[in-house]
Amino acid sequence: MAISKKAYDEAIATPKLTNREMQSAMQYVQGLMSAGEVEKAQTVLQQVMQKTPDQNAQGLLGVRMDQVNAMMAEKKGDKKKAVQLWDQFFAKYGQAIDNSGAEFAAEFTPVREHLAELKKELGMAPAGDSSAAKKDSVKKK
Repeated sequence: MAISKKAYDEAIATPKLTNREMQSAMQYVQGLMSAGEVEKAQTVLQQVMQKTPDQNAQGLLGVRMDQVNAMMAEKKGDKKKAVQLWDQFFAKYGQAIDNSGAEFAAEFTPVREHLAELKKELGMAPAGDSSAAKKDSVKKK
């Protein structure tokens, strides 16, 4: 991650990021996220968003920022909030992620699995599963 940090430090000092600098910054953000340094990743994303060269890059930054926000909620111990944010994330970006190619989509498979585990841990029904609601309505009768 040190190489990415150095490249990021050099890039962020410029008024606008080139596509290459943007890629370096995103690699740095992904490294921070993988290391669990979500607060730092959020700060870097905020700085990069101010110097982003184009709309496509802004879109990717939005995806990463929403991802970081969900990770931060869980890190702070608010699992219900994390589930809510992940559900919003996949409602907003799920189709685009699935259509973005196998490599990018595969990055989110463990996230989806983790979300399912969080829901199970919290006793929440997985998205689209109305069986829990049906069971509740049967019990109340």
